[in-house]
Amino acid sequence: MPTESRDFAHGASFIKGARDMGIETLAAIYELVDNSIDADAENIHIHVEENEVDGETYIRIAVEDDGHGISETITAEGTEYDGITYVLAFGDSYARGNDKIGKFGWGLSASATCTSLRTEVYTRTADDDDWRYTYIDLDEMDDSNDTKPPTAVKKDPDHLDLENPDTDTGTVVSFEKCDGTDPKTVRGLVSNLTSEIPRVYRDYLDGAVNITVNGKELEPTDPLFMMESAHNVGELPDKVPRVEEPYHTATVELEEEDGDETYDVEITVVMLDVEAIRSHDEWSSDWMSKQGLIERNQGFSVVRNGREIRNGLTLGGIYNKHGSKNYVRAEIRFPSELDDRFGIQTNKSRLSVKQSVKDKVDEALANAPNQIARKTEKIRKQIIAEENKQSSDTDPSPSEKAAEEAARFLKNVREQTAEEQEQTKESVEEQKEEEISEIEADEDLDEDEAEKKKKQVEKKYERQKNSNSHNVTTDTVGTGHFYEAEFRGNQVNAIVNDSHRFYEAYEQLRAGTHRGDPVSTDGGPETDTTQTEESMLIDHLLLAAARAELMMEERHEGLDDEVVSEVLYQYRSEWSEALRGFLKFMGDGSDSGGPSRRN
Repeated sequence: MPTESRDFAHGASFIKGARDMGIETLAAIYELVDNSIDADAENIHIHVEENEVDGETYIRIAVEDDGHGISETITAEGTEYDGITYVLAFGDSYARGNDKIGKFGWGLSASATCTSLRTEVYTRTADDDDWRYTYIDLDEMDDSNDTKPPTAVKKDPDHLDLENPDTDTGTVVSFEKCDGTDPKTVRGLVSNLTSEIPRVYRDYLDGAVNITVNGKELEPTDPLFMMESAHNVGELPDKVPRVEEPYHTATVELEEEDGDETYDVEITVVMLDVEAIRSHDEWSSDWMSKQGLIERNQGFSVVRNGREIRNGLTLGGIYNKHGSKNYVRAEIRFPSELDDRFGIQTNKSRLSVKQSVKDKVDEALANAPNQIARKTEKIRKQIIAEENKQSSDTDPSPSEKAAEEAARFLKNVREQTAEEQEQTKESVEEQKEEEISEIEADEDLDEDEAEKKKKQVEKKYERQKNSNSHNVTTDTVGTGHFYEAEFRGNQVNAIVNDSHRFYEAYEQLRAGTHRGDPVSTDGGPETDTTQTEESMLIDHLLLAAARAELMMEERHEGLDDEVVSEVLYQYRSEWSEALRGFLKFMGDGSDSGGPSRRN
């Protein structure tokens, strides 16, 4: 039986028109990688370089593999075709099995047409002693109006700098004259490939497949941060901590479009370690962006037969992107039998999910992303409160600095002797040593954490040795008062009760989150590291009240100390209870007169 060359397409005009099918450069390269994986390749090498042809500069993109190669002949409908020209033709495909990535018979032909004016293919199987070669040249086809590529001949890819030119089996596809790449430069293409391929082919890179780009070996990138071998998973601050268990998983059973068989769609939602990430020293908006933990990367990673089709999809609003969900990651996996239900198109980089599928995914999702967002906000507030507390204990705030400056011109509350001042310093030193001993005895702290805490303690107590220091700190006060006053000599310490109803409003004022500012990378409003004017005023009121209490104690030396202390205690009780009541009935500006929903 004579072997025929298969028409690449019917009519040169079709080929020119097909160049506008909209297949992007990276998607075209993915088609070649898909074919290599389907050919059971263990090593796939991508080469991108400039190529000078007849005085014009193009970009050459070549993909080589060590797969089983393309058969010398393929028989279809009683006709024996040249193997390479057959797989190059539009719409021609051969049985690969449903577990393969390729399926439609358009991937290679459409990618070659959209990407390059000339495409060369070299292949060898276990039955071949030499490479077989043919090519597609769109300009030649247009000039001759002949769409049949030459029947394959023996030829080595000598002009290509291959990683393994002597492979026993394999295929090389070279887009020789790429004339409209996106990005437009070799450097840009290499950069995009090295950042995208590790995520798109993460399952294969985590298995038995090795992929390189211009000699650089790629490691998998896992958007769910669960894969141990992923280069983006590991110890802070260089990587993101590994997620041990998903937050939510669900399985949706779907029937294939034209059949009775049902197949599973696997949904996975994970919550990153918010506390570890948000608490580490190098955390910042820039760090979040560097790790890809930004709003643009939210949404679903959709994976078909182990290959990511798209990333960051909302699926028509099922997943609403928001800064509060930067610690949420989600993935949908499905087999190729459900291609029609997911609207997979010929180049496998586009999809149009049916509404019935969206509805089932939405139901199975069980509002998990929003649940994680709420948990994230709770943890974020706790961390910020702790940071503010540590900051107030160590570095004087603007309000504290102002109070200390003003106190220089105010009457001393009490005249301390040198002996009393020394006793105050000794008392402070004892408290400092006691707190440092507790840190050193804490087995849960590593060496760096312990050292950091000890430095904070040193700084905190150094301030307290100042006989004129004014401090606003936070603690849980058992009396229920909004604040307590504590004195050492002329020192004035106002302790804010973090369990009082007003504390949440106080923290919002302190951090500036009451302003409705833009959302930060960790989900809450952007916060200002400097103290807000509103919280400065509140701190001044608290410090003035605490100072007044100290003055009252000194002014009424003739009275029993317990009587004075009791009077001041009752004053704070009445003051704090009134504040609590005012907040309870602070409405939204309406005239309803009812209590607000504040706790």
